[in-house]
Amino acid sequence: MLEWNTRYRMRLLISCRGFVPDVTGPLTYSLAPVSPLVLKPSFVAAYRSKHANYPNPAHGAELAESAAEHALKHKQFAGARPLVAFDMIKREDPTKKHPDDDFRLLGDNHIYGALESAVRAALHWCDVDDQAGIGEGLATFNIPICIFASPFWDVGIDSGQVAEPELKTTAYQTNAFPGLRGDSHTNVTALVTTRSEVQMLADTVDSLYIDIRNDVQALLSRIGPQ
Repeated sequence: MLEWNTRYRMRLLISCRGFVPDVTGPLTYSLAPVSPLVLKPSFVAAYRSKHANYPNPAHGAELAESAAEHALKHKQFAGARPLVAFDMIKREDPTKKHPDDDFRLLGDNHIYGALESAVRAALHWCDVDDQAGIGEGLATFNIPICIFASPFWDVGIDSGQVAEPELKTTAYQTNAFPGLRGDSHTNVTALVTTRSEVQMLADTVDSLYIDIRNDVQALLSRIGPQ
């Protein structure tokens, strides 16, 4: 779609992680979204005008943060908590379902590998977009998504208090990475959901594309054709 010679592009960089049914499963730790320890959500986005050779960092950051804000307001992620850590549970007795039963923790390598893969792909494609389509306006959005095969137990740790684990199907995590295009750092948000939520994720993404398109059009209306 073109608007003032600007092309829109949205990519979903999806990485999946499976678990052994009734034996292993994901465990997460989260904070309240209003916690001062939580980084501001932001996807990986870039905006370049038709006559520019390089993206405009300020406009890209504005669009990236706005897109993440839209996503987290959609029904699927409304109320989702930001994750700060992962672990994997292995139940010693598969007949016991609650994580308070006999289990041991296996660390985060199995999960983090999937999350990191999605984030790295988003950052890679942002670099590719910086060099592509010179001579046309381009607004690109790269969204990392990690899909678990099963729901996950989430433990709230607000104010240093460990809460009872709750079974969840959606969350998100924001981490700071070395800056793109000379910035000191870049916040990158990855959406986390489960296989049972994939159809709803598709609906969320369809709606998000409309939100993103409206944001770009609002930006163009404000700054004018370039």
